Amino acid sequence: MKISRRKSTVSARSKTALRLNIIRRLLYSALLLGFYVIMVCGIIRNFQPALLLPLAVAVAMREKETGASVFGAVCGLAFDMAACLLFGFTGVLLMIMCCLTSFLSLNLIKVNIVNHFLLTALACAFIGFMDYFFNYGVWGGSTEVVLSHAIIPSYVSGLVLAPLVYLLVRKIADRFTPNAEL
Repeated sequence: MKISRRKSTVSARSKTALRLNIIRRLLYSALLLGFYVIMVCGIIRNFQPALLLPLAVAVAMREKETGASVFGAVCGLAFDMAACLLFGFTGVLLMIMCCLTSFLSLNLIKVNIVNHFLLTALACAFIGFMDYFFNYGVWGGSTEVVLSHAIIPSYVSGLVLAPLVYLLVRKIADRFTPNAEL
């Protein structure tokens, strides 16, 4: 009798954990979709913050390497579509950065808002530089207007809004992460 009760208890716990994981990932996906719409349509006039980068970093700090890599790749592909970049360009870069972020947060650094801000700043600087260099700098010409009116404002506004993104992801992760994974 006791064995069957233990099996049903374990089964109920695993079903609850599975349900919480699905809800958490659906909420992450809803945030991704919402931030994609903001990035495509803009908030006020042409103000289009790059909110997908802080979202990918925040989720990567809360997930394991595989999940972080997949979510980073999806965020990168959405970023490519929203910014009209070569499809997969940011996806590959963000996938690698999210895998490294997850590894760092699981083994070396604490998951807090300061580390999130620093990792987001690093991601924005690196991806912004790669975006400028490969999409505009290589071709030469007058690229200062693109840099000063499109690339820098987008990444800086994403960096400024990064703490809000971190707080949203933390609230979702704290509420919908099973106790066994904590």
